[in-house]
Amino acid sequence: MEHQTYTIEQSILSAILAENSALEIIDGKLTSDDFSDPRNGFIFKELVATISRGEYIDALVLNNMLVAKYNEKGSEITKHVSAINSEIGCSTHNIIHYAKQVREMSVVRRLLKASNDIKAFVDNRGDCTVDDLLAKADNVLQSVISGHSNTDIKLITATEAITDLLSDMEIAGTRKGLTGICTSIKKLNLKTNGLQKGNMIIVAGPASMGKTTFAMNLVRRAAETQKYPTVVFSMEMPYIDIIRRYASSQSRVNYNEYRVGTFETEQSYNKMAMGLTSIKNHKLILCDNSSLNISIIRSTLKRVKREYGGLSCAMLDYVQMVDGIEKQGGNRNTELTIISRELKKMAREFEIPFIVLSQLSKDVEKAQRKPTNGDLRESGALAQDADVIMMVHREEKYKPDAENIGKASIIITKSRNGECGEVICGFDGSTFTFYDLEGDTK
Repeated sequence: MEHQTYTIEQSILSAILAENSALEIIDGKLTSDDFSDPRNGFIFKELVATISRGEYIDALVLNNMLVAKYNEKGSEITKHVSAINSEIGCSTHNIIHYAKQVREMSVVRRLLKASNDIKAFVDNRGDCTVDDLLAKADNVLQSVISGHSNTDIKLITATEAITDLLSDMEIAGTRKGLTGICTSIKKLNLKTNGLQKGNMIIVAGPASMGKTTFAMNLVRRAAETQKYPTVVFSMEMPYIDIIRRYASSQSRVNYNEYRVGTFETEQSYNKMAMGLTSIKNHKLILCDNSSLNISIIRSTLKRVKREYGGLSCAMLDYVQMVDGIEKQGGNRNTELTIISRELKKMAREFEIPFIVLSQLSKDVEKAQRKPTNGDLRESGALAQDADVIMMVHREEKYKPDAENIGKASIIITKSRNGECGEVICGFDGSTFTFYDLEGDTK
């Protein structure tokens, strides 16, 4: 049959039975599910288990073991072992080539099954929207892709790791400035060394504390300075409101003047014009969709990377609004655990800092206190998966006295490779701007 690899599979098994060390050559390259003949896959699984225990196995040992473990089923499989034993095994020289053929045909079969599954979704779509169908299709394809990439695990020796470390240190020694994307706040840069590639960065805070504003300030700096686009996923706010706030912060012109379309002075009008002109050069992509799931987010990032040649950063506002693709029996915590894990994978997959906004529990507002990681709403997985957690806190919201007006705290409660602590910065609510008190680095 087409796309089957029966003979090649038997040659691989025969080679391993003749010389157990042959398994080491293809270790990690194949799984039992890759075999087109389930009997071959079953035997391969037994060979791997036995040899992994350090035990010797040949056709006779395998037959005796199968009968002892599986009785009647084992006896049936022994007949197949006899056929395998009569096959001329491939040599240790070309076993890796044979394994590659089996693996490739396995992926082809999975793709054919995926295409049939997608056709079934479409044929029986019922009330499903096109977005739902695309999300399901992407999910099916992602399972094939992730399964394919997971078989080729990269192993690095200590010597190779030290060589790469020395190279990295040499580059770092000659690099001027930050290793990551500038946050525009000097003390925050000192603690984080900027927003780092591959990091999932949680920005959290109670309602109306300014977490979206702070995150968009980080986005603005990335879009202004980086080579590739920064993508913003906002389910809570229409894109026109996002760009209005963005423009207000960039130009430092009161947000209300943008909202009503009338500027009080010629100076503010000129600042607006200059701000909008500069924004046209920013590498910013806004995803205007109020309903998103992990598959849509991933496919959007892939599309932007393909069309623009790369990605610099991404921001999601906010994680609790992301839909789960597969319903987990009404358990939203389980859904959020999966969503959190996938967002973390995307940060690494696309090699970008992924800024993920999160709500906090109501306890923070009730107690009028500074938040902690335990306040992250609905899922402890967020705190576990995050590389950096930044809590936005403005004391002026609870105690609006002169000492607190115009100040905010960015509290780093987790940092895998940096320093935790609190950074005090300025806050201008009229222009939606967090700024450096030691000299504005807008």
